[in-house]
Amino acid sequence: MTLRKWFYLFWTTMVWGAVGAVVVGGVLNGIAGPLGLDIKKQLFAGLMFAAVAELGFFAYLMFNWLGNGFFRDPFWFRLIQVLLTVLVLVDLAYLRIVKFGEVGGIWPQLGLPISVLILAWIVAYVKVRLTNRTAFIPTLFFMVVATIMEAGPSLKQAPLVMVFFMVLTLMVCNAWQILQLHRLVAPTSRSGEKT
Repeated sequence: MTLRKWFYLFWTTMVWGAVGAVVVGGVLNGIAGPLGLDIKKQLFAGLMFAAVAELGFFAYLMFNWLGNGFFRDPFWFRLIQVLLTVLVLVDLAYLRIVKFGEVGGIWPQLGLPISVLILAWIVAYVKVRLTNRTAFIPTLFFMVVATIMEAGPSLKQAPLVMVFFMVLTLMVCNAWQILQLHRLVAPTSRSGEKT
């Protein structure tokens, strides 16, 4: 990836984060009532979430590079990714239920991991359609594990609507990044055309 491509990914992710936060905030305002954030605060939050998503994306790229280098057979690395994905989703559900289950009940707390899994599955399906079937598990892993790790600070908050605000905005940024990756790292010929 060239510096120019990284710069493109950086700024477009920031735009997606800002726009995504405003859209997600508007939808959540309509569903759950006022968030307590005006448009300016939502834009700023979206920019912050996008910056966190970019750090998480490059951490994932390093993890993926190390994992592919360590395991000679891709099956084992994919199996570890599946197990970690399941572990993170179960952990998220369990911790939210234990900490906040008495406040709003169990089912609203299960809505978060289920929503993350469904959205991650959709993004992984789109990634497979754009590239190949071996991209499904790494994309699903990134969309679930990276998003939950990036959203760590918000997961300790009681208001579920604010947790959804951060998680969904992060998922917009992460989806944009993972769906652009194959375009940005595609080999180019000397004339500058992608091969």
